[in-house]
Amino acid sequence: MKLPAAQLGILRSLLGYVVRFRPDAFIAVAIGILSSGLELASLASLLPLSRLAGSQTIPDTSPWHRIPVALGFAPNVKFYATAFLTLLLLRAVTQAMGNLLVAHLNRSLISHFSARALEAYARHLSFAEVQNQSIGHFIAVAGEEANRAASIVSSVQKLVPLFVLFLLYGVVLFIQSWQIGVALIVFSLTVMLCLRGIFSRSHAIGERQQRESRSLNTHFIETLSGLRTVRGLTGEGFVTARYDQMMKQYARTGFAVDSLNQAASMLPTVLLVALLWVACQFADNAYLAAVLPAILVGAMMVLRLLPLAAQTLDLTQRLTADLKIGETITELLAAVRSARLAEVSALPALNVPIREIEFRNVSFRYNPEAPLILNDFNATFRAGKSYAITGPSGVGKSTIVDLLLKFYRPQAGQIRVNGHDVEDFSDQSLRRRVVLAEQAVRIFYDTIEHNVQFGREATSEDVSRALDMVGLDDFLATLPDGQLTLLNFQGNNVSGGQRQRIGLARALLKDADVLIMDESTSALDQTTREKVLARIFPRYKDHILIFIAHDPAILAHVDEVLHFGVRPAAAG
Repeated sequence: MKLPAAQLGILRSLLGYVVRFRPDAFIAVAIGILSSGLELASLASLLPLSRLAGSQTIPDTSPWHRIPVALGFAPNVKFYATAFLTLLLLRAVTQAMGNLLVAHLNRSLISHFSARALEAYARHLSFAEVQNQSIGHFIAVAGEEANRAASIVSSVQKLVPLFVLFLLYGVVLFIQSWQIGVALIVFSLTVMLCLRGIFSRSHAIGERQQRESRSLNTHFIETLSGLRTVRGLTGEGFVTARYDQMMKQYARTGFAVDSLNQAASMLPTVLLVALLWVACQFADNAYLAAVLPAILVGAMMVLRLLPLAAQTLDLTQRLTADLKIGETITELLAAVRSARLAEVSALPALNVPIREIEFRNVSFRYNPEAPLILNDFNATFRAGKSYAITGPSGVGKSTIVDLLLKFYRPQAGQIRVNGHDVEDFSDQSLRRRVVLAEQAVRIFYDTIEHNVQFGREATSEDVSRALDMVGLDDFLATLPDGQLTLLNFQGNNVSGGQRQRIGLARALLKDADVLIMDESTSALDQTTREKVLARIFPRYKDHILIFIAHDPAILAHVDEVLHFGVRPAAAG
């Protein structure tokens, strides 16, 4: 089955990657080829054994006589029975070893590809690229396409030994009888044509099953994440009935795939046995008795050979089907390669504290068709001062944070840190010195302590101090496990104000040069908010403290207020 040039390029790229980073893939292939040779040798040893068991003699000129003699054994039933069992045992052991190595590499590649894809997305994917795709797309690439890429490698690992074994069986049968060889070719081609149609249909249905699986997962995730809306609209029955309908269709599709695969595995054996049964009815009894050992061994070989042909065709079809999804596998490999890049950026790191941030004539829009969010925006923020940015929604207050952190690039103007363009510094080094506390805090399914640490090298005592600073010490004292309490999905076992304070403690733990609080105390009551702010202002008196807020109490306490979208009232 010929592959298009694009798919061959993907296959070469994928196998080249595996060869570079997992050279042990060759070991599984080598063991598979060795196991194939052992299988053929074990079955071939049945031919002299069946002759001896039928009281026939083996001529001295036969290889079956010379082989045991050369090894110092008598060419008798005991030798060939022992040889058959020994070879069969070695075949079973090497086959198990090969399958285990293939399975181990398959699982290792899935975890490797998936982890590297997430790493690449977390580090290198721009927010614009995220917004241009559905979340399901990235889940599919890091999940389904990681499985698909590993499956391609496994298919190749299995195909090579199968192809070698198929050729060896064919050669042996041709040596035994060229008539049998020709008949085998005709029969195999007929069966393979039938199987190709079955497998094509099976894979087409399998692709439909994949699409149904994605829809099922999407519906399930959307139901859970939108549970508040579902219950508020009393839509529980609707989402449940819809999911039940989708699951039943998925089960029907899966049964269709199983039925076709079962038919494919049964077809060669049924046809061969039927043909041999017909031949036995018309053959002469004496002739049948004379050639029966050779017929039985030949039949065993053919019965083994045809499933091999079917398995080879199945793997080839599967490989082709996997390679048809070329674009996303290519994207997966590109993501993996980007994650493998050296951590050392081409840009220098920002290794000194941030003392000044300046926006110079900055203009920005999120896409070419959208209006400008910022138009010739100018502002300066200096260490030792606190600032508040206020104004109606949609005028760009949070946008300046996105630009400062290099989530987006301005279309015009310049953002300078300590007198240097932010584009002169690596993203990671800049973001280590600026921390953002958001209004909608992302809570992860983990303990309170780990949610605050979030991968930082911080002790439990450091976390306790950060939680105490945001006024959560009293709440933690009521929990049996304290800060080791597990937070549920989206932190729904704590209140909105507690989630905000956990997010704020996460930001404070970083101890950055710049703290930006984007409505990050909006869910707190007035008393709690004042206590938290009373602790934050002194801590950041020598740093840059920026609030995006509408709270008059905050506006009254900061050194400078920037009004977005409205003019400040005239004095007097």
